[in-house]
Amino acid sequence: MRKRKYISVKELTSRTFRTFNLSRQWTDHLGEVEVGATILIWGESRQGKTSYAVQMAKAFAMGDARTLYMPLEEGPSLSFLRALKNAHAEDARRLMIAPIEMRFEDLDAVMAERTAPDVVVIDSIQYSGINYDDYRSFRNAHPKKTLIFTSHADGRDPRGTTASSIKYDAGVKVFVKDYVANAGSRYGGGKPFEIWPEKVAEMELE
Repeated sequence: MRKRKYISVKELTSRTFRTFNLSRQWTDHLGEVEVGATILIWGESRQGKTSYAVQMAKAFAMGDARTLYMPLEEGPSLSFLRALKNAHAEDARRLMIAPIEMRFEDLDAVMAERTAPDVVVIDSIQYSGINYDDYRSFRNAHPKKTLIFTSHADGRDPRGTTASSIKYDAGVKVFVKDYVANAGSRYGGGKPFEIWPEKVAEMELE
């Protein structure tokens, strides 16, 4: 048997880990997100998931991460364009939108390109058609790439076995309801994020 090389606590605690340069608003919400993280966002329909995912994509891009958004569910629809405009996504020069024909299985080739993205948003798991093995295969091949998934929900849980399995892997888990995103994160944070403050204020008055 080959001799094992153990790691001392001192050696481990002296290591540094790369994190994203997010704004204070986002670190208060998500914490100091590590490069290579998986983030899962889920919620029922018409709760603000896509608007939130677009705002998150913009935050990573504004923090100098090349970010690719794959709108598999909505495509270049009016509602998706409205989410981009409401988020002023045009300010984020490093945010790119994938062409409608691009699928999850194309990402391996994309990662070989010189200008490969650091962060990929897949909206949504259900429309991507992937299973958990597909996710693990990509994650093992590209451990330094950060993946952000949106998912449909059944009540307070992600819908389907793939989304449920990815939830356990995710370093950041975000449940969206009534235009408010609540994050559980291994990286700190925890402050609720109001996706659409005007809508939240209207609902509080009802």
